[in-house]
Parts: sequence; structure tokens; C-alpha cells
Amino acid sequence: MRHAASGLQWRSDGRAHLGATVAATLAACPSSAAAIVVAVTPFHRPPARDDLLGDLLAGLRACHGAAVPIVLADCYQSGQHYVAAPQLLASYPEADAYVQFEAEVTVPALLQAYLAGGPAPRGLHRGEQPVLEDLPVPAWSKVNLEAYHEFRAAVVRGLGRGGWAFPIDGRTLPAVTSRGCPFQCAHCSSNPDVAAGRPKTQRRHSRTSLSGLLTALAREHGAERVFVLDELINVHPAHFDHVLGDIQALGLRFELPNGLRADYLEPRHLQAMRGRITTLSVSAESGVQRVVDEVVGKRLDLAAIVRAAESAATAGVSLMIHYIIGQPGESAAEVNQTLSFALDLWDRFKAWPAVQFATPLPGTRLARSLPLAPPPEDGDWGPRFQRAPTGATVPAELLEKFRWTFEQRVRASQGPRKLVMNATYACNNHCSFCAVGTRTQLHGDGERLREQLVHYRKQGVELLDIDGGEPTLHPDLLGLIRHARALGYRAINVTTNGRLCAYEAFAARLVNSGLSSLLFSVHGADARTHAQNVGVAEAFEQTLAGCATRSAWPRAGSSSAST
Repeated sequence: MRHAASGLQWRSDGRAHLGATVAATLAACPSSAAAIVVAVTPFHRPPARDDLLGDLLAGLRACHGAAVPIVLADCYQSGQHYVAAPQLLASYPEADAYVQFEAEVTVPALLQAYLAGGPAPRGLHRGEQPVLEDLPVPAWSKVNLEAYHEFRAAVVRGLGRGGWAFPIDGRTLPAVTSRGCPFQCAHCSSNPDVAAGRPKTQRRHSRTSLSGLLTALAREHGAERVFVLDELINVHPAHFDHVLGDIQALGLRFELPNGLRADYLEPRHLQAMRGRITTLSVSAESGVQRVVDEVVGKRLDLAAIVRAAESAATAGVSLMIHYIIGQPGESAAEVNQTLSFALDLWDRFKAWPAVQFATPLPGTRLARSLPLAPPPEDGDWGPRFQRAPTGATVPAELLEKFRWTFEQRVRASQGPRKLVMNATYACNNHCSFCAVGTRTQLHGDGERLREQLVHYRKQGVELLDIDGGEPTLHPDLLGLIRHARALGYRAINVTTNGRLCAYEAFAARLVNSGLSSLLFSVHGADARTHAQNVGVAEAFEQTLAGCATRSAWPRAGSSSAST
């Protein structure tokens, strides 16, 4: 079972404490050790002292004394937003050494040399890149996986979020099948250990070691879902094909939270993902080709983003597209173009638009081009990452208005939406208050109405209200209802004055055409008042007769009401 003190707690400073308390962690550590290695996050980390890490190191030093070396290590494997902090040891005098970047080679070498009688590790060390083929499968057997899974489930319950783009519930384990990214986008600090003047590259597991890794996670450790944490897994087509093939053969679900290159995404990949992935993400960064080329340096044709959105919708794979606004050299008009591009793909293909503000993380080309954007006072970009505008070319206040307006537009288009279709402007009443009574009394073209039903159903509309005029006068009303039902509209209402429903044969056909409800319009408590409003003396009796006739022809799942 997980430790009772382990969970998610919100601190008074607004940050979340995820995991066990410092006291519980110290109590779980062995009372004696030859050396201690503490992993520290390389992402968004400020060089200033963090109270939790400081308290942990102080407790370890108090428990084990000055003779036991304490080594801090990034344990970096991959990721786009690394923040280098070579001065970190100055903030943590309890620690003796700090290993930057990858740790699998350098940390064991330092400890082996020390345990063999050499000096204790001291100072800053540059982690050496391991050969991925030489690395063993992560030792999950040394972790209480039941407690691990229970901990994550408790966190999910505690957050109370409705849906997750990349869910972590169930028996989910992480995997990294490649390291690094060969591209040089302005906002990214990947490959932080690449030497000056050297190109960025990607290293990948071989076919054999890749299969061994995924098989061990599934067969030995009981994983049902794999969180693949590669920076850019589909940069090498054969490697990505192997990953998808092994995942399918092992019956695994998977998530790719760091996303894919849209221009390397093929229809066969989407077919392999269908039913196994919750959300696929790609990054456009901008909806303006000039910004993508000259500002971001992404080397991406935006036509590939459109193709990805269309292909994902066709394959039935949920897609998220990332955009960045507030980049240096980007005008307000170009920000608007990006938001329009994002809305178009949302409206047409339901490609979810994730719009973020540009964040000049240290070590990125973006930071070097924003000298007027000071870092936070505490050096911690984490709480502000992609959430707070820096005001590059467009003022921060305007960027916030841009995104707020955009979010309202997207929010308004979510959830069950209703299509109100005026099937005809013809009517057998002459209501004094009618909003469309002055229009030419013509029926809507049946084929055109069917096209509109198809169009809005593709947009996700599930609710249909057929109105008019008086819709029961349309000669193809029943056909329109049957067509809407076949398209998947889950609720179909007809708003009517009910006069034609006084005829039993018509009422029977209407009630059994596939509609869900009938809404009868009654505009007075008696015949006189009703007639004064609708302009027809006999209308009241016919409307009431229509209500009675409809009630005589019940259909499962349908209902009627009067207003």
C-alpha cells in the first residue's frame, strides 16, 4: 500500500506538493549508506534554493553526517524544456556533487571510483551519454507497483478533473525509446548537452532492445498503458513503425504526450493508433507560415497540419494542435491569423486548439531574442510556463485579451449543440408577433436542407429542432426527420402549431417518423385569445385536437408539450 502521507497537497504559495512529505521520505530511507544520489528535476527548475529539496538534503546530511557524499543528478533522458543550472550546488551546500544531463554512465562511474578507495565526488560533472543498447530495462521490480498505481489513482481522484488528454490512471508505466531531437525550434531547449557548433541529433533504441523494453513492461510488470516520453518519436519512420507494431502486438494502450511531427504522420500511423491512444498531439506553433519559418524555425509546411487534422478526423483519432502566441517579431495581425487558423481546424475537424503564450526559457533561442523579458524574481518559470505573456512585439495585455476572446469562442462551440432549422416559411396561421411572417412563404429545398443536416452533424451537432413557418406544411418533413435520425441526431424536435396533427393519419406518420418530441404552440387560454394572436378563428380547436390525436398515437421515446 502507498504511504499514508503520500498524495497531492496544495501549498499556501499556490504550488502543489506531489508525493510523500519530507519527514515520511526521510523515515523510509535506510539508516546507513555509503553514498546518496538524489534526482532533481531539470525542467523549469530555478537555481535558487527550493524549500522541499533543501529540507530533504538537510535531513539526509543530519542523519548520515558529513562523511557520506550526497550527489545531485538530473537523470535527464529527454524533454523539450530543460533549464540548465550549473550553479545549483551553491544553493544546496548539503550536497557534494552535481551531475548535469544524462546520469546512467557518469553517476555509477563516480560512485564506483569512490567505493574503490578514490576521492568522494565533488563539484559539477557533465553527464556522459550512454549507448542506449547497453542500458538494462528499468528495474520496476524494485518498485511497489501496486502502491505506485494506487498513488496515481488517488492523485487523479483528488484533482477531480473531468477528462484527461493524456490519462495516467490504471496500470500505466513510462518508456523512452529515443533521446534528443534534430530540429532547432526557437522555444525549445532540447539536447542541452550538445557542444557549441555541433548539430542536434537523435539516438534511438535498436529494434531488438525496443521490443525487449516494451515486452518487459507488459509481460513482466503488468503495464496496460505505456506513456511514451520521447521528445519526437516519429522523426525516424522505421523506428515509429516498430514502436506501433510492438504496442499492437502486446495489446497495449499508449500515450504520446510530447507529440509528433505532423509532416511525418502517415495514415497507417493513425490507423494503428485508433482505439489505443486517447489524444494525439502535433505542433503548428503558428498559423502563419512566415512566423513558422522565420521566427520559430520549425521547417514545417502548415499544409501538413491541415492534412493531419483531416486525416485524424477521418481515422477517428482525437487530435490536439499546439500554437504559441506572443513571439518576437509576430504582429497582432499575425496573432489573429493564428487564432483564425486554429478555429478553422477546430470547426472543421474538431482538432483541439491548445494556445499557449511564448515563454523564454533559459537556454532557448527565444530567450536570447527577448532581452527585455526579465525572468521571474525567484527564477522559477514553472508556474508561468506558457500561461503568462511576456509581451514581445504585441503588448502582454493585448495577448491576454486575444486568448480570452479565443477561449470564449471555443467554449461556445463545445458540448451538445442544437441546430434550429427553418424548413419552410409557409404557415397556415397569421400570428401578429411572428418574426418571419413577412418573408415569402416558400418551402426550403429538400436537398439543400439535407446538405445542411450533414454539414452540422459533421460539426458534432446532436440536437435538431425543425421549425418554420409551420414545418408540418413542408412536403418532405417526414423524410427530413428520417434522414436526420440516420445521420445520428440523437434528439429531434418539431415545433408546430399542431393543426395538421388533428388529422389522425398524418399524426400517426409524424409520431413514428423518428422524432423525439413535438412542441405545440398555444397562444391563449381560450379560443378567443388564441384566435386574436394567430389570426385564424378555428385554430384553437384544431391545435387542441392535434394534441389529443398525438396522445392517441404514442411512440416509445417521444414526448409532446405545449407552450
